[in-house]
Amino acid sequence: MSLRNPETGLAYLPLEILEACISASDTTSWLSLASVSKIFHSLTTRSLYRDISLGSPLSVIACCHTLLSNSTAASSVRTLLINHSPNKPAELNQNDFSSYYASFRDALKSLVGIRALRLLVEDPSLVFVLKDSVLPRLQHFECRLILSSPLISFLNRHPTVNYLEVSPHEDIISSVKPTLPPLYLPELEYFAGNGESLSAMSPPIPLRAAFLSWGAVDSSPEVAIAVLERHSGDSLNVISCRRRGWNLDLVDMISTRLPYIYSLHITNILVVDSYPTEAYLEAIWSYLKRFKNLQRLVLNCVDVYGIADLACRMDVDFLIITSWGEACPSLMEISLPHSGRLSWHRITENFWIPDIENVNGSTWLYTAIISDKYPGWHTLVNKAEKRIHENLLNPMDLDWLAAVFHLMERRSRCDFVVGVEVEEAEEVEEDENTSKEFSAGDVNEDDVDEAV
Repeated sequence: MSLRNPETGLAYLPLEILEACISASDTTSWLSLASVSKIFHSLTTRSLYRDISLGSPLSVIACCHTLLSNSTAASSVRTLLINHSPNKPAELNQNDFSSYYASFRDALKSLVGIRALRLLVEDPSLVFVLKDSVLPRLQHFECRLILSSPLISFLNRHPTVNYLEVSPHEDIISSVKPTLPPLYLPELEYFAGNGESLSAMSPPIPLRAAFLSWGAVDSSPEVAIAVLERHSGDSLNVISCRRRGWNLDLVDMISTRLPYIYSLHITNILVVDSYPTEAYLEAIWSYLKRFKNLQRLVLNCVDVYGIADLACRMDVDFLIITSWGEACPSLMEISLPHSGRLSWHRITENFWIPDIENVNGSTWLYTAIISDKYPGWHTLVNKAEKRIHENLLNPMDLDWLAAVFHLMERRSRCDFVVGVEVEEAEEVEEDENTSKEFSAGDVNEDDVDEAV
């Protein structure tokens, strides 16, 4: 079938329409369309090479050869992901490795339209591949490289980068900590990497989110938090930290210097896992009173040796959640250590329930209601409509709250829960739709997206 045949109508379609149609089809169709004509071959090439993911050194070499020989393919690349392990598989000889680095370096220079470059390979030699590269449209850059002078030189040639992720590890090989040149990324909004890397950034860098790690035993977060306070105090919405110990000093610093953040995630790396002490819980309570806008708090522990097997204590967690929710009225979601990633959600005022999509959460909530363990809940539920309408800070639809309990009673096959009758004649499909529409997790994700 010819493109110039008026009966087909294709000759009168703009190329943008044709390209959109091709992009909406699957890879098998692309390969078939590529043989139709030169125009279709060019359009399918753009779709085929727009997003590239390479999982082995051999595939990197083959792809780079194609990009070097096909300028249309090279100019079409928007995302390139390289993620292979181990770094030097036995099937590659010395010549292959020479070709790997040389081909990658040359091909990278031809990617004039690339927006996202993700080098998820533990290979320090890749920094020399980046040495002379200039990618004028680069916005997203990820690597497993430690921040160094050559890497900073590459980054400073790309002021359009707004997302940067570098290695979470520190340079512990050198006995003397190297002096790094200033890193200047005026459009940077999201940073992930070792906390020590922040000291290399030149002002102003108004970050919106920071994901920081400290690997050294004696690492201090004070410098990194001070940098965030100085440059991003008014813009930072999300901060996530990973560090050894229970990190009370870290939470103390953040609550004092960054009290306007919306989301805080602390990962505690513990050699010997244990439940948080009363002193820890009381300290967190006092720190939470300093936050002005905090909506999401996640605290979790990583057991390094995996010796402990600490179960989630729902009744204890509920008391902690209620106490912390009172200390920080803006909080809408909390996840506690050893909760198995179970999240608690504020329904109205200081009334919290666990995620009903979680088995432990729904089971505990159903049991608590049936056993009348917390009689005060009846007052909250019976007066929910009035309370919700009066709560101007966090307005919520009464139907949402009713649907939560309605879903619970249907799941539990109970005839009566908190004054809500079960309609036996309702279809199962309605139950499934209710579950999707009124998931507590869905409500929380919207809140977090708006905060970020």
